[in-house]
Amino acid sequence: MPSSSSFASHLSLHRDGRPTRDCPRTWGFPPPIPVRRSPKPPRGSRPPDHNSRSPPSTGGPRPLDNALPDFEAVHLACKNYIDNGSDVILAMHSYGGVAGSGGAKGLRPQDTANGKGIIALVYYAAFVLDEGSSLVDAFGGGHAPWARLHKEIGSAGWMYPNSDPFEPGTLFYNDCTKELQDENVSKLRVWSEAAAHTKMPCTAWKEIESSYLVCTLDNACPAKPVQEMFAEKIRGVSGRVEYIEASHSPFLSKPDELAMFIRNCHKPPEIYQ
Repeated sequence: MPSSSSFASHLSLHRDGRPTRDCPRTWGFPPPIPVRRSPKPPRGSRPPDHNSRSPPSTGGPRPLDNALPDFEAVHLACKNYIDNGSDVILAMHSYGGVAGSGGAKGLRPQDTANGKGIIALVYYAAFVLDEGSSLVDAFGGGHAPWARLHKEIGSAGWMYPNSDPFEPGTLFYNDCTKELQDENVSKLRVWSEAAAHTKMPCTAWKEIESSYLVCTLDNACPAKPVQEMFAEKIRGVSGRVEYIEASHSPFLSKPDELAMFIRNCHKPPEIYQ
């Protein structure tokens, strides 16, 4: 069974296509990030091409009642780029597949006034859900064996990794150095468990070009059967599926390979070449 933790994580890409490593963390992973696509800017200018922020379901003074604030945060971040004339490739990791897919509703190029929009969805070690389904629904009403709740399931409490007998470093970062594991474990934060019960408002991956990267060394969200189950959905809509020998955190252990996969999911414009 996969983690139902809020790995609200999408990849932040700079202009050279390399993922950032210093984004605010959600359970140790980067927050929802839209990757902008626009014409090459004038010489000397440097417009923002990524967005780094922690999702509302992470930390905060109290846990949320649902995932709707996460959907809205992703939607608004993407819409900002779209309104300014950029197309968006949305890269999603773990629970980010839920937050990103929910936030993508209504942002296809044919849905917007200027014809710009989300042109590709990229999932890596991510959850891919059907409309009307929740993360808990997808896994029989439960959570991962390593997930710990401070309240009863479904009671709007916090969720966090149970360090006994599970070790977060080997769960999430098992192909990273011990130094990198310790650094990122120290940044883990609690997540609003109620987000796992929120029903998906749409099936964005059926409406927008989608790709999936299976992380074969993932201890938190195993490639078989969990990621394969989601990858099969993407195959079913003629999407691209590839594999990488990486843990749940390829943005740390295989950043170049991950960046290349994302770049190849849609023909890159001149700005990324």
